[in-house]
Amino acid sequence: MASRTFSRFASNFRLFGSVMATNLSGRSHCFVAKKSLSTSPLVYATAAAASQPTTPKAAVKGTKGRVVAVIGAVVDVQFDEGLPPILNALEVQNRASRLILEVAQHLGDNVVRTIAMDGTEGLIRGQEVVDTGDPIKIPVGPETLGRIINVIGEPIDERGPIGAKNYAPIHADAPEFVEMNVEQEILVTGIKVVDLLAPYSKGGKIGLFGGAGVGKTVLIMELINNVAKAHGGFSVFAGVGERTREGNDLYHEMIEGGVIDLKGKNSKVSLVYGQMNEPPGARARVCLTGLSVAEYFRDKEGQDVLLFIDNIFRFTQAGSEVSALLGRIPSAVGYQPTLATDMGSMQERITTTKKGSITSVQAIYVPADDLTDPAPATTFAHLDATTVLSRGIAELGIYPAVDPLDSTSRIMDPNIVGNRHYDIARGVQKILQDYKSLQDIIAILGMDELSEDDKLTVSRARKIQRYLSQPFQVAEVFTGHKGKFVTLEQTIDGFESILKGEMDHIPEVAFYMQGAIDDVHKKADELAKQSEQMISSEKPQFPPSIGWMAKHLDKNIVRLCKEYGGIGFTFLVYPAGGLRRFFWKPKISGDCPPPIHLPDQQMNTEHWSKYIMCRLSDWIDPDSSEPWLASLSVDHFCQELEYMRYLGVHKVLIVLKHFASPRLANLVNQNRLFGIDFLFLLPTKISNFGTVADCVMDIWTIWRDFRTLCTNSSRLSVALSLTADLDSEFDLHNNLSLRRWLAEPISSLFLDHSLFISDENTSSPTLPNAHRMLVNYLLSNCRQSVVLSSSSVQSDHFANCELKQMVLSTKQLILSNENICKSENPMSGYFDLLQTPLQPLSDNLDSAVYQTFEQDNAKYEHYQMAIKAALLELSQRQMESGGIVVFVLGAGRGPLVQAAINARDELEREKKHSEQCCLNWKMKLIAVEKNRNAILSLKYCNEERWANSVQIVHSDMRSLSTFVDSKVLERPDLIISELLGSFGDNELCPECLDGVSPILKPGTICIPQNYTNFITPIQSLHLHQSVATLDQCKSEEQSVGRSKKVFGCAFDRSYVVCMDQFCYLAENVEPCFRFTHPNKEGSSNSRQSKVHFELPPNCELMGFSAHFEVNLFKDICLSTHPLRFTENMHSWFPALFPLRRLFHFRDTTTVTFNIHRKIDSDGCWYEWNIEYKGSDGQTTRSEIQNERGESQYMKLR
Repeated sequence: MASRTFSRFASNFRLFGSVMATNLSGRSHCFVAKKSLSTSPLVYATAAAASQPTTPKAAVKGTKGRVVAVIGAVVDVQFDEGLPPILNALEVQNRASRLILEVAQHLGDNVVRTIAMDGTEGLIRGQEVVDTGDPIKIPVGPETLGRIINVIGEPIDERGPIGAKNYAPIHADAPEFVEMNVEQEILVTGIKVVDLLAPYSKGGKIGLFGGAGVGKTVLIMELINNVAKAHGGFSVFAGVGERTREGNDLYHEMIEGGVIDLKGKNSKVSLVYGQMNEPPGARARVCLTGLSVAEYFRDKEGQDVLLFIDNIFRFTQAGSEVSALLGRIPSAVGYQPTLATDMGSMQERITTTKKGSITSVQAIYVPADDLTDPAPATTFAHLDATTVLSRGIAELGIYPAVDPLDSTSRIMDPNIVGNRHYDIARGVQKILQDYKSLQDIIAILGMDELSEDDKLTVSRARKIQRYLSQPFQVAEVFTGHKGKFVTLEQTIDGFESILKGEMDHIPEVAFYMQGAIDDVHKKADELAKQSEQMISSEKPQFPPSIGWMAKHLDKNIVRLCKEYGGIGFTFLVYPAGGLRRFFWKPKISGDCPPPIHLPDQQMNTEHWSKYIMCRLSDWIDPDSSEPWLASLSVDHFCQELEYMRYLGVHKVLIVLKHFASPRLANLVNQNRLFGIDFLFLLPTKISNFGTVADCVMDIWTIWRDFRTLCTNSSRLSVALSLTADLDSEFDLHNNLSLRRWLAEPISSLFLDHSLFISDENTSSPTLPNAHRMLVNYLLSNCRQSVVLSSSSVQSDHFANCELKQMVLSTKQLILSNENICKSENPMSGYFDLLQTPLQPLSDNLDSAVYQTFEQDNAKYEHYQMAIKAALLELSQRQMESGGIVVFVLGAGRGPLVQAAINARDELEREKKHSEQCCLNWKMKLIAVEKNRNAILSLKYCNEERWANSVQIVHSDMRSLSTFVDSKVLERPDLIISELLGSFGDNELCPECLDGVSPILKPGTICIPQNYTNFITPIQSLHLHQSVATLDQCKSEEQSVGRSKKVFGCAFDRSYVVCMDQFCYLAENVEPCFRFTHPNKEGSSNSRQSKVHFELPPNCELMGFSAHFEVNLFKDICLSTHPLRFTENMHSWFPALFPLRRLFHFRDTTTVTFNIHRKIDSDGCWYEWNIEYKGSDGQTTRSEIQNERGESQYMKLR
């Protein structure tokens, strides 16, 4: 490599001797900002005396020469009357745009080699060149404030000439030692991590080290915002090799911030730019141009000047390019041999003198994040403070990404910053270093294995780490956080309180992106309020369940559990017989698999049960076309299952390999009493099964047929492995096909690493949109899990790098799933739980049931509105002097009584503000309740809340005639009740309210006035399994039907259930029965209805979901209709009418649901069945269920 490099540069050197002309890129006239680098006067100076017999005569100002060679940015010029000195500026004549050349070498024969400060396009041999007699001179002084100039001092902001009175050369000597000032003073930046751990000194040199994209430019812009804007002197910004966009942004931001005053003379900053697309000579000198402007303000006007340089690496880079153009042999890593000299001559000019000071903040790019690279390493010796930006900290989302352990400052001395500042800074660094040392232990053993002191150290360190973050004003648009300036005293106070333990009670999230410690307290209060709101909204957080599918390199299961547990996995899927046995490939009959090798004593029994899901060996295939393999598989299927049971593992994963697996189903049926749950893995692409039979329509059909062979056992669940290409049944737009999966017991979704793509904004792994939406759709509760796997990547590098990001991405996907969040509320305990409908006529309810009903604010708000409307109508009638009589029937513990009182009080308040509402009556309120226990609650409320304004009657409402006939009670003007069940009439509301008809007035209003129930078909394997479980279990409960038989009649009962794992099979929801009150005609409450539904192809009918709508009064309604559900109401779950078996319809089928409400003298019951036409055109009728009320009967007394 060295010989090739030498050869290349030697060749370039020889080329410089030739005489030729070359056109290169022209000058950029864009006025926008650019970044700068500078080079020492010695960069280009090369001794030519050895090749010249006599010392050439020095040229005088105005001496003319001519171009003899042009090679890129290098121009050779010959003079006849003497040579200009090294570093003199030469100006090319007869050129539209000004071109300055700087003398770099004397070559002999009166030829000088120069470096062009702009493009050499159009330059020709023989063109006249004039010696200016001085180095490059630029305008300096107050006239440059608010202006943008280039390397040779020309304005590039399109605002006309500068009109400066003073000019200065860009090359100058550093101040003498006797001129310097050695006093040390902190320059407060308002950035916590800087001011505390690596404070900047006034008149010092500060380096910002960091790789690409870690925030160097943003930090400089914030320093300009915090320091330059509040700075009493002037500031200079030198953009070395700056991007046009960044410079433009900075320029306009300074205008908006008032640092640059376009209209007046109050600007505080000068800007010098050498753009990225300019020649290396310009980029190598722009640093010196900016420094010369700053030196004038320091030495001539006695100002304290801030000099910002972005980026010093590009200064070094430009010097390296120039060195190569001059034919010098490169030094280490290709840099110029004069690197140290170049850097030193520029840096030594940046200092504090007795007249004023220059404080320099320099961004320093670190190639490949390597601080030992010669470019950043050479800079270290000149700096008073180093701020190191860490990519690892940036990846944690902590900004500014300053490394608190690697950043240093020479003034971090108790004699300069003070003992308190020094002790707190060192205390912060010590606790962060201790945390860094503990991270390996945490990764291996977890937090639980640490001592209490170490846990406290970790807690405080994590809070400090997050408190070191800070919102920047220049980044407000991107972060959404308002920028904060923190004083030095606030910074010290904040970290001191953390070290002393005063903030131990504050959650660490409250410290993130905050300013002073007071902001942390405010954030903590906000979080506390949010937590209270979360609790009150009944949406607790839950830990996402994420598993890892072990691969053939994952041999040490104990190490795997510890390592992957630290990454964020909650369980492992591991081969039941060990890895060697799992990946064994049988070839011919007689082959024997390796023995099971998964020793149980590697882990405690509870760990096997809690953290491991076993997977059946991949070669086991009972339905193989090879008889010998099928026979071998049967034997070892049972063997591995038995060993899982021995280990205490409760779940086994089995891959379905064929579209039909009858032998596997038979094995499952034989072994399902082992206490093991079976998960069957299917892909989301049917072509993975190879050739598929014509009768198989999709993946769901394969799963449905298999579980049917397994008698739809509740021990079975399905896991879906998402493929890169999804079949149409998993398309979210194919709603009818996809929603069937919601009715299946999906336990897990498997995601291979190859599915993940890089997010366009964050570069973190994420799923494609179609897969992400599918995951959100299929995950409906926190009991489901996601399993990650790797089909090809095989190393620990994958686990330690990509995998952690995949886990984080998956967690975020799960936690952001609204379906799961909705499942995390108190109602989740009722999901798919079958409940027997209440029979309040025959049974007295207990206090807990009443309390549950009373918590439904939405229901009672609607009741109150209806009562208020009814009272208003009654008040407008000609009431008798006795007032309005209101009966609350079935008062329970009094929620409707309270609603009636609230409605009356609301009307009385409105009376005071409206003449239209004239209440010249009083409301007489009577609460009727048959439950003697609830009577005690009503009496308590009457005494403590209702001022004894309510008359309480202990009676069945159907017996009130006795009280009315004996004049104990008046006839009611309004009766109120809440006797509705989940199917509307299934708690005998019609019979109860008909029982009070004899005591009503002709104009009595009844709340509710009418109600209608509705039916719609559903598919749900889980609900079918739940009913079947009830049917198979002998219960000690009494029969709810006429027959005393309890066992074997579960499918002939209706249930109340909060449905979760189900889907609707029809678009329509059809009405069944309607009841109106008062029942003035005395019509029978017996009803019969036939409702028709068109079911989609390839579906499975489990039963019918039942709902109702009630008109309380006029247009005030409550509804459990799926399409019109009353918001925030939870008093009624849907009712369920199950069928005795699952009906699978392969084609579009019209199904008729027949339901009959029958009544006799003792009670009421429902009978139901279905009928449909089969593929042969014949009508099929299912058996009538609950005939004569044998299984479920609602008693009237």
